[in-house]
Amino acid sequence: EFFAKEPRRTMNASECVAKGCALECAILSPTFKVKDFQVNESFSFAISMSWKGHAPGGQNGATESQQSTIVIPKGSPIPCLKAVTILRSGTLTVDLQYADVSELQAPPKISTYTIGPFQSTKG
Repeated sequence: EFFAKEPRRTMNASECVAKGCALECAILSPTFKVKDFQVNESFSFAISMSWKGHAPGGQNGATESQQSTIVIPKGSPIPCLKAVTILRSGTLTVDLQYADVSELQAPPKISTYTIGPFQSTKG
């Protein structure tokens, strides 16, 4: 599609890194002239975040349920920075996992973070 040729899949990881390093050296060298090009990296899989919390519009005192949202959609550029606000007064445990496990060949869970306890600012 890009070069009017079918991409080859015979290069191993070490060769790929070596050729990439050689190309980057040529780009940075004043001796060689290399055609300008750009590499765009992106996330291959969507990443979701889940936590226990009250459902939107829920009543005060209602039991907490598992909430989840996709924080990084598939195809988002790398690097990617996301800011998430969750209003909590107690300890919060957040799980990050791949959103769609149908294409995945690895465990879906990425990491778990526990945030808190928080100190009250009211005295």
